[in-house]
Amino acid sequence: MKNILVIMGGKSTEHDISLITGTQVINNIDKTKYAILPVVIDKQGRWHFSFDFVCVKNILNYFKSKRQDKEVVLMQDKSLYYKRKNKLKFLEKVDCVFLCCHGGTGENGALQGFLECIELPIVSPGHTESGLFMDKALSKILFRNLGINAVDFVCVDKYDYKKDKDVCLKYVAEKINGDFFVKPNSQGSSIGVGLAKNIDELKNCIDNAFLYDDKVLVEKAVKNLYELNIAVMSYNVQVI
Repeated sequence: MKNILVIMGGKSTEHDISLITGTQVINNIDKTKYAILPVVIDKQGRWHFSFDFVCVKNILNYFKSKRQDKEVVLMQDKSLYYKRKNKLKFLEKVDCVFLCCHGGTGENGALQGFLECIELPIVSPGHTESGLFMDKALSKILFRNLGINAVDFVCVDKYDYKKDKDVCLKYVAEKINGDFFVKPNSQGSSIGVGLAKNIDELKNCIDNAFLYDDKVLVEKAVKNLYELNIAVMSYNVQVI
């Protein structure tokens, strides 16, 4: 039976959403084929393991308790180890990783790159794809170069914005005709997103978005839109 490491949580602002995703995955994997190793990365970046991490309630109770003694590390030999008084104790070998992190280093290619370095197969895009598509501005540049329509946008850097807010706001207003959607450039959800209809609202939205990222994407607001969610699965994969 293969051991599937399910990783959720992380230092991202989307930590709590990730816990829901991770526990849903755990409860829907075929247990007759796979053994599940649930790991939660806490908001400080530490990894914790427990077979009880099958629901959000259990996870929250674990972190509320004073006995958080199940901290683990994933080593280059593709194995999980308990941390015990500065020593490592073997836990389980890992065959594949199911990444359920949202945002931050769990989704931007950093964690994917680490797993690729130790040659562990992952259920997600690789580090290059993850890094590219978490960066909204780079994604739009790629789409346009491929001939895919993308709404007008401006990417605002925090350094430039702090240096001269008025110049940045004027530049954005000149480039985008209409209402503005403001988003952290490399976050995965609606956290930090705002709609602005004038310069004052634009400034407030940008200030808020910079709480979550060092770059902010400002797009032309699309009215009367249709939203489509499209899932894509590669067919050229190795079956484990």
